[in-house]
Order: sequence, then C-alpha cells, then structure tokens
Amino acid sequence: MKKNQLATILLGLSLTACSSIPDTALNTDLNQSACCESIAALSIQPLALDSQQYVILDGNGQTLPLAQNSNEESDRSPAKAYGLPQTAAPFMLTVSAPINNNQVIAPAIAIYDDHWQLVEQYTTEDFHYFTSSLSGIERIEGKFILSTQLNNMAYMVIQHDPQQIGNQLERIHPEQEFAESQNIIGNKRLPLYASLSPVGVVEISTQQHYGNPVVELLSSLTTKDASAAAVSKTAPATASEPISAAHKQAASVDTQSWHYFKQQIDEAMSSGKLKQAVDWANKAESAGHQQAKDYLLDTLAR
Repeated sequence: MKKNQLATILLGLSLTACSSIPDTALNTDLNQSACCESIAALSIQPLALDSQQYVILDGNGQTLPLAQNSNEESDRSPAKAYGLPQTAAPFMLTVSAPINNNQVIAPAIAIYDDHWQLVEQYTTEDFHYFTSSLSGIERIEGKFILSTQLNNMAYMVIQHDPQQIGNQLERIHPEQEFAESQNIIGNKRLPLYASLSPVGVVEISTQQHYGNPVVELLSSLTTKDASAAAVSKTAPATASEPISAAHKQAASVDTQSWHYFKQQIDEAMSSGKLKQAVDWANKAESAGHQQAKDYLLDTLAR
C-alpha cells in the first residue's frame, strides 16, 4: 500500500512519559482468549489528545486470529482498539515499545475508517531504535502525524507484527554510545541484541500538531521508506564473532560518528541556518544515526 505523506511521517521527537512502565508477568499463551474473531468485535477505547498511557499486549487481553499463512506457533495476536480523536487539525501519534530483559514486542499499527476498511498500515520496520540516553528508556519508537479528516480515519488497532517474530533487533552498548559522544575510539564489543516478541508493553502518546512550518519541512524530507528497526534473522552464534567492518569504520572515522553530526547540527542552529541543520540531520540519518531528526526537533522545541 502506498502510504500517504501526511500519515507516514516518522519523526524522532520523544514525548516525556508521565507514568511508570507496568511491571507484570506477560501471558504468552495467546490461544486462550475468548475474544475476538473479527476486528469489529474488539472493545474500543477513546484515544484522547495530549494523553499518554501504557498498554499490555498479551494473552490476558483480547486477541485476533492471524492470517492462515502465518508461521507462528500461536495463530492469534494480542490486539487493542482505539477510537481516533476527530479533529480538524492533524495530531502526532507516538507508539513506543520499551526493551526489557532483551525482549521487545514487535509492534504493528493499522488505521481503519468508520466501516473498518483499512486506510493505513505500519509495521515494526517503521519504528526507530533509541538508546536510554535519548529522551527516555531504551526502546523502539514510531512517530506519525495523522489527520482523521483524511480518508475518514476512525479507528486504530495495535497488534504484533507476525513477520518479525523471532527476528533480532541490534542494540547499541552504552559504553559504545558514550565513546561516540566523546569523539573517542571505544573498546571493541560484540553487538547486543533484543528478541522481537509477540507480547509486551507499548506506550501510546498523542500530541496536538499546530502546523509548525519546521515540522512540515522535516515531514517533506522523510517521505522515503525507512527500515530503522534494523532487524536481522540471525543473532551472533558464538562469543568469538568478530566485530563488523561497519562498526570498525564508525569507530575510526570521526566524520561518521554521531558526535560529529550533532556538532554540525548545533553549529547550524546557532547560526540560524535551519535548512543547513536539516541537511545535516538527513546526512546523519543516511550514515545510520536514526536519532538525528529526533535531536533536531528536540533542539527546535527548546
């Protein structure tokens, strides 16, 4: 499906969490739920503007059957349905999945009209990875600007992405991130991974969008498809696996480090050169620093 430009903006701006993450055991048995057999049968909660909440997606809640071609052991997916706020202006939707005990849910979002016809669909590949030092906890996060007046958007359903279950999300070691922030070459370390799971916790946040011209400018620069979750089918098999050539290059070339790009963005912003700052953010993202636009928006918001 070709995604609408307005509805597929993936910005890195993070909203500050107002409540703590639920600490509860997750029920991985998704086949015991009595509801539901169709999307329209899900109970619907209203999604308020300028709100934040944590939601548990596991076998204790409602589930939906998966497609028949699914390769999962379970043939159901936990599901949560929301009624979208009907406002004339677009609003910003943020969905985050915290990484806990080397596990994170593989989120998927579907937007429907008032007749439950699919309007837009987002998978785990539409989410970015963020370390704990970037405005919150370590997580994967997708940020979208939605206009409910466009294509008659009425409902949102959050499930897991069956195509990603069993895949691995590559993480950044805190010491590696610190070394890059200090513009130094850190110790070589094997990459960290988190397994993408069918159950987990997601944070849902909404924020009114007032047509900020800066946001619109960044929006026009992010229409290309992104695969920011950086998933891999194969995790490292042994502790002796050598560090990749890409990691070696990132550690040895200063102009490819996040610290370098951050410095360029800061200098452009200090000089009032917004377009130049956006260009540097795009270059940083192309170099693998998915937090670049995230950082730029945070800087603009101050």
